[in-house]
Amino acid sequence: MTDVLYFHIDNITQLVSLLFKRKTAILWRMKKEVILAISLGLFFGLLITLGLYRANSQKSSPESTTSTPSPSVSPTGVPALTITEPIDGSVFATASAILRGMVDPAHHVLIMDESTEYFTDPDKNGLFIQEISLEPGTNQIEVFVFDDKIEVAHQQINLVFTTSL
Repeated sequence: MTDVLYFHIDNITQLVSLLFKRKTAILWRMKKEVILAISLGLFFGLLITLGLYRANSQKSSPESTTSTPSPSVSPTGVPALTITEPIDGSVFATASAILRGMVDPAHHVLIMDESTEYFTDPDKNGLFIQEISLEPGTNQIEVFVFDDKIEVAHQQINLVFTTSL
């Protein structure tokens, strides 16, 4: 009877050993599948995120229309027009504003507000100053710079005149 018991214990040990090895092999295969699934998920997630990031960055590229003017450059390399004062979106409590800027001294400046056109020439340093009238609400001010033949630069700013300040 002891022989049967030993045989039985031996078989159980072998069976457990066999199951343990098989279980380890199954777990290893499952681990490989889990690692593969996680890796593929990360890869595709990063790929989609990169695609969305690039799509959003192209939407907000400088080629889109923005209200921030950028000075253009004349052939000499000097900015053709820079409005120094007031900044775009400024709010005024009076019906007039002083517009200051810089251009090439050889150019002419045309300033247009809602109702009036102003024509001025810069001083020898390229500075120009012009008082402009404002109407209640938002005023679109356009500044054009010309040489003797063609328009060199153009900038637009919006100024607000309100009496409720």
